[in-house]
Amino acid sequence: MNQEILKKITNQDYNTIANRIQNGLEQKIKETNSKGVIFGLSGGIDSAVIAYLCNNVFKEKTLAIIMPDSKVSPESETSDAIKIVDELGLDYKL
Repeated sequence: MNQEILKKITNQDYNTIANRIQNGLEQKIKETNSKGVIFGLSGGIDSAVIAYLCNNVFKEKTLAIIMPDSKVSPESETSDAIKIVDELGLDYKL
């Protein structure tokens, strides 16, 4: 990987980035007069990050939907998704 790109990636202020995303989510919920957030949780890194961000802002108003597909999703990902909701105490549907 290009060293310049790697340096840019590693020198990011990830707390500021997380706060911006969380503020954006919170603003969108207010603008749309929504009651909460529902998202798909696969157990992969992308949806795990969303779980943590939503937990920080909307814990009591967050529902994770875990939809394993035995033909596509590895069993370990479903297991990881359940570990995430258990760790965060999020409501979920399987």
